[in-house]
Amino acid sequence: VFTSLGVPVIEDISESMDSYYEDGIRAGDVGDVVITSFEERSLISSAGGSGAFSGKEAFVDALKKEAGKTGRYTDMPDLNASLGNMQLLKLEETMEIRREIARAYQSSLQKSEAKPFLPKSSSYKTNGYAFPLIIDGRIDDVAGVGDLKAKWEAFGWDVLVCDGHDFKEILPAFDRAKAMLGKGRPVMILMKTDMGHGVDFMAGTHKWHGKATNEEQCREALAQLEETLGDY
Repeated sequence: VFTSLGVPVIEDISESMDSYYEDGIRAGDVGDVVITSFEERSLISSAGGSGAFSGKEAFVDALKKEAGKTGRYTDMPDLNASLGNMQLLKLEETMEIRREIARAYQSSLQKSEAKPFLPKSSSYKTNGYAFPLIIDGRIDDVAGVGDLKAKWEAFGWDVLVCDGHDFKEILPAFDRAKAMLGKGRPVMILMKTDMGHGVDFMAGTHKWHGKATNEEQCREALAQLEETLGDY
């Protein structure tokens, strides 16, 4: 849309490099200027740095002009540049290995209750950069976080704990936290809450996480909750 209106587009392909969108459009094909990171976690890593590219002469000249203003520290050392260049030469081979790993990962997901965050699509081709998941259930059942109070205290925090559903506990906790400031230690309030609290058919279950009610369910839920925001 922006390109059709003549608006210049800067496209960041640090995580989408060699991915394909609809109609075979490759990451990097859209932007007038394409940028990417070469940090350690990037698809191409030269142990730091970044790159800006353009196929349009006017933008190339502008990029060179801006780079010239920042001094010699913008130049990448030869060794780092060589690392990046070698990876770029083997980009397609590396991306195919990543895709093979992604396919194996997706196959293993079919044997579990976890769901991929993005549905499979024939119009999209991943580069295997990441594997986001949706895992439904209680935190303690899926990936328990343990004793959060003890963990934060181990890092030097002062920690208060209260019932996150009860303002009679929340407001005094704020007052206690303010009184603890200025002693050289950060303060945290952990509020314990339950999913769907206050509505009998929602309480204690993850099944309503991200799911909308119908009109009847909405009326039933609101009838069980104390009015706080006036007439809905």
